[in-house]
Amino acid sequence: MCFTAARKYPDKAGLSSRIATLFTIGTLISISSALFQPGIALFVFYAGILFDISSTFFSRSKVQTVTIDRHHLVERVGLLANMIGHAILDNLNISEFRLMAILGMVLLYVDKQTAYIVNVPEYRYYIARNTIVVLSIAGLSLLLSTTQHILIGMNLSMIVYIIINYQAQIKLYGSVQM
Repeated sequence: MCFTAARKYPDKAGLSSRIATLFTIGTLISISSALFQPGIALFVFYAGILFDISSTFFSRSKVQTVTIDRHHLVERVGLLANMIGHAILDNLNISEFRLMAILGMVLLYVDKQTAYIVNVPEYRYYIARNTIVVLSIAGLSLLLSTTQHILIGMNLSMIVYIIINYQAQIKLYGSVQM
């Protein structure tokens, strides 16, 4: 979302990068909650959400000058928050968590990649390759023994996706297209 805004409005690229960075920091704070004991983990998880909300609140006057398609953000944040919440609370049995995790990942990538497959033909091979790699890592992470470890594996798959996606863009375009 922020990267699209940066492309559409080059004069707002700095703001978009700032928002993306703040969102990433909040997400990393929430994800790190999987490393703590249940009581502290819940506090850390909500601290990440509070960071996201407060950084958005303090940036609101600048954000209102850029048109952003926010419904995609809700989908992705909702999926991640749901997975993290269940991992912290440990309120699903491992089979339910595995099912929710892989279905969420598959639906996220199918939704995300469809527009690129249709609209960017030169990138189709890389989209297919990157998605297969990511879903393979996510699938392998389902073999881990706890919901917290599965969540870490799923997030690792997203980090790998970012890295191989950047490599593909550099190969095709000579730089990363944001």
